[in-house]
Amino acid sequence: MDSSGKPQLNAANAKKDLSKNRFTELPEEVTEFIFLEKLHLHHNTIRVIPETVALLQSLSYLDISHNQLTELPREICRLPLQTLLIAYNRLVLLPEELGRMSILSELDVGCNEITSLPSRIGDLPRIRSLDLRSNFLEQIPIELTYLKLIKLDISGNRISFLPNELRKMKTLVELKLLDNPLTSPPAAVSRLFVFIDGNICKRYSKKMGNQIMSNVPNGRYLPAAVILNTSVKYSVPFVVRLSKTRDGSS
Repeated sequence: MDSSGKPQLNAANAKKDLSKNRFTELPEEVTEFIFLEKLHLHHNTIRVIPETVALLQSLSYLDISHNQLTELPREICRLPLQTLLIAYNRLVLLPEELGRMSILSELDVGCNEITSLPSRIGDLPRIRSLDLRSNFLEQIPIELTYLKLIKLDISGNRISFLPNELRKMKTLVELKLLDNPLTSPPAAVSRLFVFIDGNICKRYSKKMGNQIMSNVPNGRYLPAAVILNTSVKYSVPFVVRLSKTRDGSS
């Protein structure tokens, strides 16, 4: 930064870190460096991002978390971003233009004030990690289940039920549900995931486990998937029904 307080950018650098300063808006000068690939702006007090940010057509990584943005400028959705981190702001909504981000693979909008998601969120073909933690979401739109996510964090919201379409997300490996008002085991995911402390669900593979039954011939028992260290915590009780054995006893 020079004596006037403007950031010093070297055209030879494809990455710039302007984090942990006192910027209240993105400096206009930054948008003149169209070669930038990575831009760190976290931990400022940025409220305004100029429309000229759309000129950064080499930018693949943008971290503007821990600022004071109340809306995500549509111009950001025109950038070739692969990673967009905007957690810890004051966002209430996400623009429909978000669905235009065809190569976005990671989106973190956790710790905002988002009440609903745009319908076009299902138009993100390459997204693999979506963090929606600590917002004001009351439901998950069906469009979200169209995504080929590996990780989904919806913890700390106001979600009382999950859509049944969630079971169709066959690429999903990790689902975080902590601190939601779920009142019963979510049937949409109970067959696909192992519940660990009611917080994180991890998909298990149907691999046969080794069973210690040395005195029983192999043909007399069926091997089953092994699930270790699991438990479920919910706000209300639920019924567990025991099936009858072959001899008619319970």
